[in-house]
Amino acid sequence: MRRAAPASLSESRDGDAPTDVARPAPGSVQAFPRDRRLLSPPAFSRVFRTGRRIGDRYFTLVYAPGPGPSARLGLAVSRKVSRRAVQRNRIKRLVREAFRRRPELPPLDIVVMARPGAATCDNQQLSLSIDALMERTARQCDNSRSS
Repeated sequence: MRRAAPASLSESRDGDAPTDVARPAPGSVQAFPRDRRLLSPPAFSRVFRTGRRIGDRYFTLVYAPGPGPSARLGLAVSRKVSRRAVQRNRIKRLVREAFRRRPELPPLDIVVMARPGAATCDNQQLSLSIDALMERTARQCDNSRSS
C-alpha cells in the first residue's frame, strides 16, 4: 500500500528515516573551510607564475609559499581530463580528501591539475599518486628550509 507524502519535513523525521544509513559521528566530519582553499584568479596566477612544478602520470602539482599559517589547495580539472562531470568531480573529491589527511603540510599554496589519464584510473591509484606528490612537496620544502 502506498503512503501519502508527509505534510512537512518534521513529519518525515519522526521515525521514517532508515536506521541502517551510515552517518558520521558528531565531530568526525572533516570540512574543507574557505581559508584552506585558493579561491581567486589572482591567487591561482601567483602560484602558476612563481611556483615550482612536480608531476607524475596522473597529476601536476604546482606549489608556492603561501601568505597564511596553513596550506591552501586549488584544483584545476579541465574537460580535457574527461568530458563527464562525474569523472572530474570524483578526481576533485579524491584530491581534497588527500589534502585533508595531510595537516602537517607547510604553509604553501598548492594547485593540483589532473592529466587526462586520471579519468580512467581507479580511486586507489589516484590516491596513491596524489599522496606521493604531496609527500614529495613536503620533503622538498623541508629540505629547502634546512639548507
